Amino acid sequence: MDDMTQTQNKLSGLSSAKKAALYDLLLKKRQAEGGTDRIEPREDRLAPLPLSFSHLRLWFLDRLHAGDPVYNLPSVTRILGSLHLPSLALALAGVADRHVRATLPSPAPVGRLRGSSCQDG
Repeated sequence: MDDMTQTQNKLSGLSSAKKAALYDLLLKKRQAEGGTDRIEPREDRLAPLPLSFSHLRLWFLDRLHAGDPVYNLPSVTRILGSLHLPSLALALAGVADRHVRATLPSPAPVGRLRGSSCQDG
């Protein structure tokens, strides 16, 4: 039995009052440590996103050796069982959409990705 299952089993045995007291205790601990309850939204959702170190590295390598397919690593995975085609189509469309949104600036990085957030149409 893993730690998560053990924790769930312990919590399921607590009364509602004890669960509420535990929640309050954990909330006070988080607040004392400077934790927040939520992630603040960005001010301008259409503003360019910061580039990650990995994106900057890929941009640099592409400029150093333009067209070199060293990062195109083909692989094959066999999946057994039935395939739900609408789910596959939706998943692949999501990957393609994110790929389009994460285009690197060219010819020089400005420290930002062009594109919009995932919720924008």
